[in-house]
Amino acid sequence: VEIQIQNNPFVKCTPTTKVYNLVEMSESFVRLRVRSKASDVPYCDTFFVDEEMICAMPQGCTGSSMLRVTMSVIFVKSTLMKSIINSNATKEAKAMWAAYSQWVPKNGHGFKEKKKESKLNHGVE
Repeated sequence: VEIQIQNNPFVKCTPTTKVYNLVEMSESFVRLRVRSKASDVPYCDTFFVDEEMICAMPQGCTGSSMLRVTMSVIFVKSTLMKSIINSNATKEAKAMWAAYSQWVPKNGHGFKEKKKESKLNHGVE
């Protein structure tokens, strides 16, 4: 996979190795682990990005599911650029998932915000 790098005068795109691991799978639950390792970018040998994706369908629900994505930067070597790498990787991951959340409705799928129930505990409404 080639990842495009924005706002960098030295590197425009970089080859990236992504390893997908299927951790758990059932009829209503899928859990993936993705490790992304870039090359040809400064300090690329010091870290990789670890993402976990969980897609679950709640019980009694047939027409929708929930997607949860978490990511973290894992450092394998010591570097003084740790905070810069961490903040840039986090910023780019948020931008990518924000773009994905806009892409989904454009292609005929939908997101629904889960709203908290506002019932009072004492029973008087």
